[in-house]
Amino acid sequence: MEHYKEWGTYNVHDPACLKVGDYYYVYSTDAIFGENFRKAEKEAIPTGYIQVRRSKDLVNWEFCGWAFPEIPEEAVTWVRNQNKGRGATNIWAPYVIPYKDSYRLYYCVSAFGRKTSYIGLAEVPSSEGPWTLKGCAVKTDTTSVMNAIDPSVIVDPGTGKWWIHYGSYFGGLFCVELNPKTGLPVTEGDQGHLVARRANYRQDNLEAPKIIYNPELGNYFLFCILRPPYDHLQRTGRPLRQTRRALYRLLRQSTQRYHQ
Repeated sequence: MEHYKEWGTYNVHDPACLKVGDYYYVYSTDAIFGENFRKAEKEAIPTGYIQVRRSKDLVNWEFCGWAFPEIPEEAVTWVRNQNKGRGATNIWAPYVIPYKDSYRLYYCVSAFGRKTSYIGLAEVPSSEGPWTLKGCAVKTDTTSVMNAIDPSVIVDPGTGKWWIHYGSYFGGLFCVELNPKTGLPVTEGDQGHLVARRANYRQDNLEAPKIIYNPELGNYFLFCILRPPYDHLQRTGRPLRQTRRALYRLLRQSTQRYHQ
């Protein structure tokens, strides 16, 4: 663990990549193989705070450190208050997107295997930080249908509207409209609407959505992960029309065929 500056791509999970000038920056879940909290504390090695790397060629990576000095307190408080004081031990699945002269980083904090989750937003004028916390994008608890983790954001090229897609394992994938000026939901507390799901909520579930728009084809593509029994198999859905109903129908048909 003490050799983290030499890791390269080792211990990179859930990466989000952003090109700034001559460098590509990768932000990732801070999950360390063979993690030893006692050793980390003794050696003053940060754990759980989003790893940051940069590269000019996408092959050789320089470890830049961690995005945050600690797990955001508001996220920790929310998760542990909903989960009997447990969870919120690291930050998952960061997503970075530029906005005017700054950058926005969406992150999630959760309790593993629970719907007690929090997606937050931080902003910075430089790709290497320090980041300023801006608030909560989405949060869920044990009564929620969905699970507020694995965020990604897309800007509609036609309307300029911002949308955050999120969701893992529980209830399917959901979408919330964001205020472009703040990066937070247009309606405070909005958990959004369903965009894709599979019938069996106990297994065969979807997670980690990513929407990509292809201007030449005029179509949006949804990339996501299928959980057990396929163990993180990636699938792609493309709507015949630019509507969420068409996307949901296409994804449902493709996953049902695969399940058979």
